Amino acid sequence: MDVLAHGLWAAAAAQGLRRSGRAVRVSEAVAWGVLPDLVAFALLVTFLFVGLVHGELAWSDLAAPESLAGPSWNGHPVLQLTSLLYSLSHSALVFLAAFAAAWLGRGQAPWAMAAWGLHILLDVPTHARSFYPTPFLWPLSDWTVDGFAWTSSWVWVLNYGALALVWSRLLRGRKPTPKQGASDRE
Repeated sequence: MDVLAHGLWAAAAAQGLRRSGRAVRVSEAVAWGVLPDLVAFALLVTFLFVGLVHGELAWSDLAAPESLAGPSWNGHPVLQLTSLLYSLSHSALVFLAAFAAAWLGRGQAPWAMAAWGLHILLDVPTHARSFYPTPFLWPLSDWTVDGFAWTSSWVWVLNYGALALVWSRLLRGRKPTPKQGASDRE
């Protein structure tokens, strides 16, 4: 799934948690919701950008994200590190361990952090094995689900259609409240 959609789903989930009485900041949930992709792909995007600027790469080399999975990139150190970071940031086991540690350390559930878990849940069915399948059982197993490519137009339509429905429901269900402090409005 794309990063924007992850942010929108995280914000929607945070709004739902807030309505159920849980203390959660929407901005923090959005940050946790996009963090797995930022951790995994920031180095790769920087590397590709520098390659484009210096003329070592052409836009045609990057015609589709799946082109990076091709044989010409196989074994490249940046891709190897990206794959490791992707496994780390997209593992439900790593997430659960971090969530539990944060809960124990704070003495209360870090609800905004749950957006990281939502990110993983959303990625499992929206990543095909041909391009960054979600290694949700890593490091115990490399097994992945062969989901639907998030780059497919029909997946985008369903995803953003579902987001539109969820957000229309959230916005329609809003109740006017007395003037709130800045920390309450997120």
